[in-house]
Amino acid sequence: MKKNYIFMAALLLAASSVNAQEQEDQNSADLMELEVIASPREEGAMRQQPASASLIDSKQLQDMQAGSLKSISTLAPNFFMPDYGSHLSSAVYIRGIGSRINSPAIGLYIDDVPVLDKSAFDFGLYDMQRVDILRGPQSTLYGAGTMSGVMRAYTLSPFTHQGTDISLGYATNDNTRKFSIMHYSKPTERFAWSFGGYYIGGDGFFKNDFTNNKVDDTSMGGIRFRAMYETRRQWMLDLSLNYEICNEGAYPYYYVGRQGGQPEDKADQLYRINNNLRGLYDRDNLRTSFSVRKDFDALEFRSITSFQMLRDSMQMDQDLLSDDIYKLTQIQRNKTITQDFLLKSRRPGRWQWITGVTGSFLHSSIKAPVDFRQDGVAMLNQMVNQMAGVNMPPVQSGPMSMTFNFDDQIQGNELTFQGKYTTNALSAGLFHQSTLHDLFGLRGLSLTAGLRFNADVQNLRYASWYDFTHTYQLSGHLTMPTMERDVTMVPAQDFHIVNGFYSSNYDAATTQGIVAQDPVSDTHFEWMPRLALQYQMESLGNVYATVSRGYRSGGYNVQNISEAMRTLMTRDMMTNVRDATLPVMEAQPMVPQDTKDKVSAILNGMASTQLPDVAQSCTYNPEYVWNYEVGTHLNLLEGRLFLDASAFLSDISDLQLSQMSETGLGRIMVNAGKARSAGMELMLKARPIQDLLVQANYGYTHATFRDYADYDATTKTTVDCKGNYVPFMPQHTVNVDLAYTIRFGQNRPAYSYTRDNFIVRSLTFGATYSGAGRIYWTEQNDASQDYYSMLGARAILDIHPLTISLWGRNLTNSSHNTFWFVSSNRAYEQHVKPIQVGIDAKFSF
Repeated sequence: MKKNYIFMAALLLAASSVNAQEQEDQNSADLMELEVIASPREEGAMRQQPASASLIDSKQLQDMQAGSLKSISTLAPNFFMPDYGSHLSSAVYIRGIGSRINSPAIGLYIDDVPVLDKSAFDFGLYDMQRVDILRGPQSTLYGAGTMSGVMRAYTLSPFTHQGTDISLGYATNDNTRKFSIMHYSKPTERFAWSFGGYYIGGDGFFKNDFTNNKVDDTSMGGIRFRAMYETRRQWMLDLSLNYEICNEGAYPYYYVGRQGGQPEDKADQLYRINNNLRGLYDRDNLRTSFSVRKDFDALEFRSITSFQMLRDSMQMDQDLLSDDIYKLTQIQRNKTITQDFLLKSRRPGRWQWITGVTGSFLHSSIKAPVDFRQDGVAMLNQMVNQMAGVNMPPVQSGPMSMTFNFDDQIQGNELTFQGKYTTNALSAGLFHQSTLHDLFGLRGLSLTAGLRFNADVQNLRYASWYDFTHTYQLSGHLTMPTMERDVTMVPAQDFHIVNGFYSSNYDAATTQGIVAQDPVSDTHFEWMPRLALQYQMESLGNVYATVSRGYRSGGYNVQNISEAMRTLMTRDMMTNVRDATLPVMEAQPMVPQDTKDKVSAILNGMASTQLPDVAQSCTYNPEYVWNYEVGTHLNLLEGRLFLDASAFLSDISDLQLSQMSETGLGRIMVNAGKARSAGMELMLKARPIQDLLVQANYGYTHATFRDYADYDATTKTTVDCKGNYVPFMPQHTVNVDLAYTIRFGQNRPAYSYTRDNFIVRSLTFGATYSGAGRIYWTEQNDASQDYYSMLGARAILDIHPLTISLWGRNLTNSSHNTFWFVSSNRAYEQHVKPIQVGIDAKFSF
């Protein structure tokens, strides 16, 4: 122990290597980082642009133990990415606009490469230089799918960062283990490369009482390679490859009761996770890109090409209880190709511009069978028999009477609705944006005008079918004054049915004998303008006003095809029943003709149920927004205080909302009429005293329906939701972070240590407060999550080249919900992860 004290004392003495001037430089760098970082699609640094944006740098990502985009939710105002379900559930919202399923409303770019598949949004945030959050429509420069904003993640460049970084970490409660290693090398002035990978695993937080095992265990990892080369003619070539794998337990949903006033029949499972089938999500994701950059005298040229492939498999106990009713499986195979060509002016002057051509192609192949298991088959049998039985009229002839006993049973313990779906989506865009500075000769006044033309073409090919046998028989209970007995009218008969739906452009052999319907396709041409007026007040900052239009494409609810299959299955079964029953019924002289007519009408009606138009029932329309915004970026107190503020108003039409399907066989997207979102954002970054850094942000969003009527499946009524809050997004987001740093060794010169020495440089204490809410869970606003608060803290010891972080998350052990929903008239919720304490160590050499 004494040797340890002596060793620490020696380290403290050596810490004097950091001088006062270096400290001042660091203080300035902490605040000025937002000013100096630019992007290839915009002119100037982020805070010099007429837009509301946040930058989360590598130090903040490391301090917050940010492992994914979900872990930085609320770090930017009005940015919300809840953590629930699985890595497939990448719901994200900005300013009241977002998406839980299907096409995203927020764009994601990694090293300027677009990620079009929302299933890949929840990726590992390691090797990151920074993450940018741009709020408001970015469709003019970035295209469809960015109608509420853009998330940009940038990895470290081996041209600017060399050495090896090794990180280790452990956290309590779920036994989180994490490890990463990255090596950056620049062997010549023209060539640099990096390579490494990461792993993170955890045992899970929530227990399934049915299996007595954790639900949400996680194991994921990845590798990344990047090579950059500058030719003798100054062409910069950048090749990157990223591969990530994820295997996890999923969907820790607690049952919280029947809805619509129905009596509770599962009281023993209330407030428990009680799934008889394990929820799983597995994903492999490959992302490769190749970019070329050349700076000419007058302009900058960029070409960015990418190929991305995602393979995943999801399994979910769809009834979410111990009953063995049905299981939902989804297997995706998605391939994406993107290409961007950008030209941007470089010469200083009054006119600055950027123009580009972009294109993408997404091929998505999905297998999504719905398996009705033992209890599910029994439920279907009960529904069919009850539906037919209650409509069968009794026979009355004088003193004789007879009641029918209808019995139709699907054979076996499982019934599978097979489903194969292929989507092709092609998008092409042409855009230009110009900025004219010193407008009307007024220094600092500028006008930006941009316009994008976008063409989107997509189509859906599908085949969904079933193959089963059912046994039908009909008997009657005869009552006479002198006797009672059962009479067999239709002896038990087996019927084998193979049927389903397929689009006429589907080329599978399984479609033989199945109902053919028209192909499903859509083509949309869109204009997306942007206009911004900005006044630059020298070093004080700027004020701006913008008007812009955003758009995201429509798509297809393949889950609705499973809904249509149930209608078709009932019709097929009742056709067999009709054909077996009516001849027998007609031959019974004891049955009155009016009864025969009633039975005939009932069976003919059930056997001729109108089939749904699959194309119409599964297609939803694009969503549009007009956004109006004013804001300012201010640099105050000689650069010791940065203050950003903005206010916005967004008019949304054909709002896309995610809902549970009426039968509970999955989620679907619907167009919810019109909505309006208004609000404000405040961001502050300041150093009130030399070693105290304060960062704070606040966002307020008031998003309400202007025109929407929702169908309530529980009460079978339509409810006017005008004036209600749009669900799933918080009205308030708050984040405050304080960091106080104690620096050592200010009296020793900076050159008194080498990279190989362990030098105590600083000790930082930090605390973070975050909050969000209220969040409404339904369009009718009859369920919500109140505003909640969470507290985190950290202590970071920098012993160059080793950094040790002790941290705590959710220290107040907040117990709010991250998700709440209703399926088949039953409500479920997911809870926030409980208190967690961890330790991380990073070694850089």
